[in-house]
Amino acid sequence: MPADYACEPSTIRALPRRPASRIPLRRRILYVALLLSAALGGLELFARWWSPLTYDQWRARFLRFEWPSDRFCKAVPGQYVFDGQVVTINGLGLRGPEPIIPKPPNVRRILVLGGSAVFNAWASDERTWPRALEEKLSAKLHQTVEVINGSTPGYCLYQSVNRWEDEFARFEPDLVIVDHLWNDLKAFAYSTHRDYLSVWKPPDPKTAALNPYRDRPLLDLLSRNIHLVSKIRLHRIWAAMQRGEIGAEGASPPSNVAAYQRWALEFYRQNLRRLTALTAERGIPLMIVDQPLLIRDGVVPQELIDGSPPLQRVRYLGLTCEAALEAIAAARRVSQECADACGATVIKTADTLPATKEYFRDHVHLTDRGIEALAATVTREVVVHWGRSFESASR
Repeated sequence: MPADYACEPSTIRALPRRPASRIPLRRRILYVALLLSAALGGLELFARWWSPLTYDQWRARFLRFEWPSDRFCKAVPGQYVFDGQVVTINGLGLRGPEPIIPKPPNVRRILVLGGSAVFNAWASDERTWPRALEEKLSAKLHQTVEVINGSTPGYCLYQSVNRWEDEFARFEPDLVIVDHLWNDLKAFAYSTHRDYLSVWKPPDPKTAALNPYRDRPLLDLLSRNIHLVSKIRLHRIWAAMQRGEIGAEGASPPSNVAAYQRWALEFYRQNLRRLTALTAERGIPLMIVDQPLLIRDGVVPQELIDGSPPLQRVRYLGLTCEAALEAIAAARRVSQECADACGATVIKTADTLPATKEYFRDHVHLTDRGIEALAATVTREVVVHWGRSFESASR
């Protein structure tokens, strides 16, 4: 290298370093927020594509309940959808139009007590058997007849009588019709009265956030507008139901009970006597529907039997077939005894509602044809019961 281009080491200077590029904190936060929003947006789109069912749509398929006391629960007012049928719950927690209190003049009012077999969730508001009864009686008697559907799914006679004491008596009915049996039979598998009543207590407040039968305004709002929240909430509710922390209304009896509990039969008798005494105090006639069941004539349909011999049981009751048949026969005898003691009428339904799928959706719930047949049977009995007063009113 020529000397002219030689450089002394001491004359070499380090070039200044360019400062490392630093992204402002605000911008970094913005980038993270955008990435997170994009990820959540992608998950939201995926949730909507994967399963379009929202929490509100899912909950609309189930009645929600509130507990005004430990004595009974009641349905939360609103509209629900069962198999495409709209079910309307009025402000009193009952299905159908809200009755006027006090009762208007020139109106014959009937109150029907029962569980889901009277509620008729799979029928439209206009086609429950109490509504069909109202239409038939009004047409036959040429006067205004109002039938109040006082049923709630899961109710046994105990809840209906309690609610009569707290609410129903002020309806001033001219006639009370009782259509109870199946839900009362669930008590026959419990060993003690206390064990049975424990299933009717209000839900634990600790599970209220997940309980689909209770309102949670903020969580409901988020679920209604964000599908991803709906999916997470539904997943948690399903897991809680699987663990048994959240259940539907009504009692879930023990399994494979070989003999029905005698206290339960006496409990049924006590509640029926309570109702007859309460209505008699007000001079209100009582009629008892011999509730139509698919189980009859000593036969339990195979589709209602779970398990293999010798551990077979009747589905929903937890009793063995033999114990279930004995319990049904014993309860029907008690109904007749109580009716005879107070002069009430027992409406027999076996002849007009054959135990076939044409009339029954399942073990106790009726098809449209069954609803029509039951309403026609009760109509005939009511006209006979009111007799001359109805005949004179129709002239």
